[in-house]
Amino acid sequence: MHTFAGFANYLYYLLLNFIVITLLGLWMNEYSLTEFLIEALMYVWGRKNEQRPLLFLFFIQIQAQYMVWFLLFLNLISGKSIQSNLVGVMIGHTFYYFAFIVPNLPRFKGLQLLSTPKFLINICKYFERQNQLQ
Repeated sequence: MHTFAGFANYLYYLLLNFIVITLLGLWMNEYSLTEFLIEALMYVWGRKNEQRPLLFLFFIQIQAQYMVWFLLFLNLISGKSIQSNLVGVMIGHTFYYFAFIVPNLPRFKGLQLLSTPKFLINICKYFERQNQLQ
């Protein structure tokens, strides 16, 4: 199952992540923001592929929805900071909630708060057509 319907949607998700992570990184005085991005990506992917089994270290089987929590637990027992795990989960959950939960609530009647901008869809379609011509 694909998490995002099309490249433009995925690109929009990445752009939103970059903006939010950069702003949080400036506020938190963090210099390495890669872990925030990875955790946010894994959280959304895990929520959209909840039942997919994953093997960790070739013998520990967990479901995809629990992967971020498993990595948080590993950081916790190894004495590392879990700040990046928690911030990444917070960013991923916020996106997941507004992109996939809110539109399905009866109160909002299909309102897409985080719909991909039309110009980004058009740009991606343009480059897709250019690649098909070559």
